[in-house]
Amino acid sequence: SVNSATYSPDGREIVSASWDETIRIWDAVTGECKSILEGHTYSVNSATYSPDGREIVSASWDKTIRIWDAVTGECKSILEGHTSSVNSATYSPDGREIVSASWDKTIKVWNANDSREVYSYSLPSICNNASFSPDGRTMAVACSDGNIYLIDFPPLQELIGQTRERFKDYPLTPEERRQYYLE
Repeated sequence: SVNSATYSPDGREIVSASWDETIRIWDAVTGECKSILEGHTYSVNSATYSPDGREIVSASWDKTIRIWDAVTGECKSILEGHTSSVNSATYSPDGREIVSASWDKTIKVWNANDSREVYSYSLPSICNNASFSPDGRTMAVACSDGNIYLIDFPPLQELIGQTRERFKDYPLTPEERRQYYLE
């Protein structure tokens, strides 16, 4: 079974996610399989390109999200934190964040550059899919209870600015400064 298929931003390729634990990159014109990305240890539920087409993010039943180099096929990073199957993962419009949706009834937002979890939000039912609005300020989450939840999300730089302002006069340890993106 193929679980998802998505065009690259330039329309030249299609990336697919499959029950056979692989991600495949296809030539959109000829239909030829150009490469197979392997590393997940269970069914891959979704795979999508970054806005610039340089990376692919995938979500799997193995509870992980992986970031792949779209040209070399190398796994660049493994994002772990969900406690159950990850149903979808997709980039923000600016490519700086990734939002993932899981059977554990959470969505998580990750920093796409360093793979750190930035934000986690619990919902009342299984999260099937999540995506950012075109301006990156809202996330739409499709859930198994039949609802679509809209969650406000300021871009990461706004969060950093708010955090810097909030903690400017508060003594923080070096670890806390890194945790809050102050360094």
